[in-house]
Amino acid sequence: MDQLALLFLLLLGAVLTVPLGERLGLPAPVLMTLVGIVLALLPFVPNVEIPPQYILPLVLPPLLYASVQRTSWRQFAANKRPIFLLAVALVFVTTAVVGAVADALVPGLPLAAALALGALVAPPDPVAATAVAGSLGLPRRLVSILEGEGLFNDVTAIVLYHVAITAVVTGHFSWPEAVGELVLSGVVAVAVGLGLGWLSNKLIGVLGDATLQTGLTLLVPFVGYVLAEELHGSGVLAVLVTALFLAEHAVDADDVMGRLAGQTFWQVVDTLVTGVAFGLIGLELIHVFGVAEGRGPEMLGWGAAVVAVVVGVRLLWLLPATWLAKRLHTRRDVDEEIP
Repeated sequence: MDQLALLFLLLLGAVLTVPLGERLGLPAPVLMTLVGIVLALLPFVPNVEIPPQYILPLVLPPLLYASVQRTSWRQFAANKRPIFLLAVALVFVTTAVVGAVADALVPGLPLAAALALGALVAPPDPVAATAVAGSLGLPRRLVSILEGEGLFNDVTAIVLYHVAITAVVTGHFSWPEAVGELVLSGVVAVAVGLGLGWLSNKLIGVLGDATLQTGLTLLVPFVGYVLAEELHGSGVLAVLVTALFLAEHAVDADDVMGRLAGQTFWQVVDTLVTGVAFGLIGLELIHVFGVAEGRGPEMLGWGAAVVAVVVGVRLLWLLPATWLAKRLHTRRDVDEEIP
């Protein structure tokens, strides 16, 4: 089996695990991770060889754009305070606490590398959160907050990760520099996202045909991501701003065919890309334990400690964060209470 055949097998698994997950009551991404682990155990399945620098540009833009199709700017604006407290402040706090714990637990682990680990595990996955929320029947506003957090926490985490990796290479880390880089990348990303959203909106109006419009929206997230990264901004935030702009301004109430084609297309893209991404995680997990060279139980203990810290920090954060969000909520209304 070659790499191309493995890719098509993962795509097939992404489609089949959706109805299987519904029957078993499990999220399809969890099943795809298990599928990847099973495939990695088979002797005829090749090792995955994807250049690391291509992973984020190929996977993140379509997933982010597809996620925005399930929300809107109005929902984000109505919940901006709790989303900010979770997607930015909580990511900073979780990264710091996980970094401190990992630095204390793992012998020889530099603090900057521990902070890079913290940045990796700080943002919860929006796919899992949405799946669990749907099975529990949570209120729509609470789901909107979780989805909004899942969209924007990656912006904070990726910037912190890049700063931490730079610190590992150079041997220097500074929290003020991390905050400054976060602000700078955010400003550049918002400018790129708004500019690309405005231009894309004009092009959508010129094209007219639903097929061409949908094809353009497939290119837009990749363009936004790459352009923002080239200008030292956040590619993730640029894609989100562009997608929110188009969701707010490019929707014509009379264009039924355009809406149906766009929604169906991005649902398909979301399913396939999510399945492949989680399948690759399962494939790589086996190789991680292979590299461990007999230290698997010790690594599992460290991993359990990190998971406990992430969950514990989140639980402890929610109580004061909820109180602060309510204090900042100037227009108190029964229908707009902070969950």
